[in-house]
Amino acid sequence: RLIIGGEYYDAVTSEDVWRLGTTENSISSLLIGYDFLDYYKQEGWGLYALARSFRFFEGGVSYNVNQFSSVDQASEYHMFGKTDHYRLNPSIDFVSGTGLVDTVSTSGLTISGVFNPKNFMLTQVFTFAISGKIEMVDPSFGNTDYEYTKFVGEIISYVNFEPGSILKHRLMVGSITGDAPWIKEFNLGGPGSMRALPYKSMPTGSLSGNKMVLSTTELQFGSPNYGYGGWTDFDDFYLSFFLDSGWINNNSGFNKRFSDGFEDFAVSEFVHNGGIGLGTNFIRAEIAWDLQDTSVNPVVWIRFNPTF
Repeated sequence: RLIIGGEYYDAVTSEDVWRLGTTENSISSLLIGYDFLDYYKQEGWGLYALARSFRFFEGGVSYNVNQFSSVDQASEYHMFGKTDHYRLNPSIDFVSGTGLVDTVSTSGLTISGVFNPKNFMLTQVFTFAISGKIEMVDPSFGNTDYEYTKFVGEIISYVNFEPGSILKHRLMVGSITGDAPWIKEFNLGGPGSMRALPYKSMPTGSLSGNKMVLSTTELQFGSPNYGYGGWTDFDDFYLSFFLDSGWINNNSGFNKRFSDGFEDFAVSEFVHNGGIGLGTNFIRAEIAWDLQDTSVNPVVWIRFNPTF
């Protein structure tokens, strides 16, 4: 129920693992040369405490001292195809008048909490999970080149509205106050977010944003598993219809509160992608269209894990 510990790390890592798993990304890289993640080196140490209840609640707090450094692309190898599509790892930040920044230091406190992390059923036909994280970087915590607070919250819900049919929805909201480096800001596009758009192509005309809203809705139809109350049996094939909706804003004005910058948000400002998928709990094929410009060719994905 309670873990208290410390850690020291010196490793290459990424902020992008929420978009697709590292195993799936490794398979894609090895076979066809698509490596989607942006990597950087993280050196430092931390102290943490984690607690959880018997069933529904988990929470944690950590103090970390970090140094982030840019890393070069280390491989171009892939088994099939003539060209690779490995992304060049970006710099840690860009400072006007200075240019690209390849090494930064931060010291801060991170607080996280989750309700229903294992998606236990709340009723026979409905469940949901809520998670949130606040990352606070400030000179009062130690040596740091930046001062910012990053909020990320997510709610995921599942409704079994008839045997073998599920309505799934994810709503993710993010906000950064203060000044954060590129690697901590928001982008959308590609697997796990806006499936018909190029990877990290939102916001248009800017490298990143400090306000973000992402909504993902899926309807799944398959054979009902009556041993689980009529929920879809994902060992069999199932059909899905999905709608990805995203909004990003780079608020350059007064940005001291979580809500600053969201006054520009409206449902009509969402960018939408839609599509269909067919798969099992092991593999899924998807085809996605940019609903803002349906004349653009659709994007085809082969996925090895669920979108959310």
